[in-house]
Amino acid sequence: MILSIYDSDIIRRADRIEYKTAQWDEYYNADFGRCILTVSNTRSNWDKFAYFHWLKHDKSATPMQILYKEISADGSKIEIISRGGLKRLDGRAILDTLKISNVEQGIYAMLAQNVRGMTKLTAHASAGFPEILEHEITGGSVYDGARDLAIEAGFGLRVNLLHQSMTNEFEVYNGVNRRFSQSNPNAMLFSDDRKNLANITYSDDWSGIKNVAYVRGEGKAGERIIEIVGDAVGDDRFELDVDARDLRWETDMTEPQYLDNLMARGLMKLSEHNRLQNFSGIVRLDGYGTRFGLGDIVTCRSVMHGIQVDTRITKSTITSRDNTDMLTLTFGEQDIRFIKRRIA
Repeated sequence: MILSIYDSDIIRRADRIEYKTAQWDEYYNADFGRCILTVSNTRSNWDKFAYFHWLKHDKSATPMQILYKEISADGSKIEIISRGGLKRLDGRAILDTLKISNVEQGIYAMLAQNVRGMTKLTAHASAGFPEILEHEITGGSVYDGARDLAIEAGFGLRVNLLHQSMTNEFEVYNGVNRRFSQSNPNAMLFSDDRKNLANITYSDDWSGIKNVAYVRGEGKAGERIIEIVGDAVGDDRFELDVDARDLRWETDMTEPQYLDNLMARGLMKLSEHNRLQNFSGIVRLDGYGTRFGLGDIVTCRSVMHGIQVDTRITKSTITSRDNTDMLTLTFGEQDIRFIKRRIA
């Protein structure tokens, strides 16, 4: 992993910096991203890795901003923790209620209305995504609002460093469909039997599941309108209370229209409490960013676990030690289907 340093004005200050170990985590839409770097403890290194400077590596346009440094107990090294550019949006509050219809346009509008003095942050041109979600956002941070909308619509969020224009560019994006089929020229299949996916782990998490939402809209005390979303019953019913008093019943709105808005809010909140299933495994680094990338929907198969899944790459981790890089991908939780297990 080749790392460079840019200052807060997006001017490159150092190329091919030396380090002991590095771990670079990027997410499709679930987190800011993070880099953990260890370097020798010298005065020059302490000054070089200055707070609020940016780290960037050669396999990604996404920069990480230096926010934390720590000298080890034995005094031999410095640990440096940086967070992705999306962290900057966590520092901007949403001041006015924002009505959302088209998700992509709504996210960009949220940024434009609340950027306040962030002169080095620009917005990517709209890709024209058609996804619609009738929603209102009041309060919270720009990052929280954008992340919630992106998760619901299946979009990714990233901030790219543009060194020629000396800016960071915020982008709403969608991964490429690389599902494995004979008719898809972009198809990508990761599999232990193809030996392009190793050290596979599989997780199945039911601990946070909710499948019925009680969405409480406008009103006073017991008079508030409640829309029930979901129909699970008995021991299979896991309820979620949703306070949606911020959704206003406008004067020109019919009751079915208002109830549709409550239902949309309930569905969005339930989507945050799904059963979580994913794979993770080690893949070759040489195709990353060209044949596949973060957010792409690919086919992942584990003969060992007896499962095949068409799913999105939701996280990438590049670790570097002793001049050796290793890429670990996490594949998200969609469309898992069981295949015949191979028995040794």
